[in-house]
Amino acid sequence: MYLRNNFLISCHSYYTFTFLRTLKSYKFLPLYRCNVYLLYISVILNLIILRNNFLISYHSYYTSTFLGTLRSY
Repeated sequence: MYLRNNFLISCHSYYTFTFLRTLKSYKFLPLYRCNVYLLYISVILNLIILRNNFLISYHSYYTSTFLGTLRSY
């Protein structure tokens, strides 16, 4: 859920970023900067969430194999 929302935010900010870059107008410069910051934040959040999901799956896999070896004895 969080990963999907952050992915949508990053896609939206990226496409808004490219659209504002094509305008090349100084009137939209604050909005351009805000979208750049939003893009950076969403990419960082995606990386954090991916790392946490990897750690959770890694921990649960090794816990299940450890419990499987205990059950066999």
